[in-house]
Amino acid sequence: MRARGIGLTWNPLIHWTRADVLDYVRSRGDVLHAAYRIFGSSRVSCAFCVLSSQADLQAAASCADNAAIYRELVELEIRSTFPFQSNRWLGDVASDLLDGPTRSAARAPVLGSIMSRLPGVCVASAHGFYGDAPGSTWRPSNS
Repeated sequence: MRARGIGLTWNPLIHWTRADVLDYVRSRGDVLHAAYRIFGSSRVSCAFCVLSSQADLQAAASCADNAAIYRELVELEIRSTFPFQSNRWLGDVASDLLDGPTRSAARAPVLGSIMSRLPGVCVASAHGFYGDAPGSTWRPSNS
């Protein structure tokens, strides 16, 4: 029950197949989003969503309009020394979009070696990173 009343979860399309959805879209004269039609994405979300599959990240990187944000996010990976996803460096997804120095800096083994020095300072958990330095009292919230 919600604070302001009763909520209802309704998923009217949950049992539709992909063919059902495509037939419906065609029957209305509509077209699928370009992410599906042109780039082959399996879902539409932020261009570089942290929940994306490898294939969807590559699809996003193949769109020329996303090149600048891709480079910006890779620069953030380099500066922070943390990967975009827990098992994947965004810099490895489409390194051909990076200039030589950025490509070299974004190599996961180099960044991985930096991360290997962090356990004395930070501890990774299922809920993120938190300080483990002597005297550190900050911990992630349970929210």
